[in-house]
Amino acid sequence: MLFLVVTLILWILQGRENLVETTVLRAGEPTLRSLFTSHLLHLSGYHLSFSLIIILIAGGVLETRWGTPGFIAFYLLTAWGTSALNLASALCSEKLADSVSCGSAGVALGTLAAVGFLYPEHKLIWFSPPAKYLVWVVIFMGAMGLEFLDLSASGMPTFLLPQVSGVVFGLGCAALETRVAGLLEAWRSRREREARRRAALLRERVDELLDKINAKGYESLSGDEKAFLREASKHYKSR
Repeated sequence: MLFLVVTLILWILQGRENLVETTVLRAGEPTLRSLFTSHLLHLSGYHLSFSLIIILIAGGVLETRWGTPGFIAFYLLTAWGTSALNLASALCSEKLADSVSCGSAGVALGTLAAVGFLYPEHKLIWFSPPAKYLVWVVIFMGAMGLEFLDLSASGMPTFLLPQVSGVVFGLGCAALETRVAGLLEAWRSRREREARRRAALLRERVDELLDKINAKGYESLSGDEKAFLREASKHYKSR
């Protein structure tokens, strides 16, 4: 919802020429600002509606699964990754230097691809082929995007391959989910084992000191041993 509100505000304000000039990512003359913000500006109302509706609905499915921080990481990785791909493409071909890239279409396609990969039977992707065939869809759409398409009223040549590459980012993030989840689970298991080990050592040391108190009295403890018992007492009270 935060991304949606920010994008809508920029859409309302984009009539200001300087906003368009500084936000659209130009492959030949990129700026740090345009690299990080171009995904918030759209070329037309259709472009805007398509992207935001898909991100709102399909993105909500992913946010429920990954949590808000996880989805934000996915969103930014896909948005900035497709922008970086646009710049890399311009380095490979001089004729792409005048192309522009903007909008979150890459994120929208990435969210659909990720939902399709993680939930192949979900009603959102009933029109999509099985995930294993999506690579051919990417190749076909990428080939179409290699040509300039005039999608803006101002006649700016638009390179679509970076937006299409959002499918690759989406599939990549979804495929890595299992691996990342496994690593996180292993990390949690190690932490739990280490916590249990420390708790056992603490309990053992406390029992030793209590036995010493029973045998020789509290005054037989050294200063360090008394301090240890005080800290152990605070530890158990806080649990």
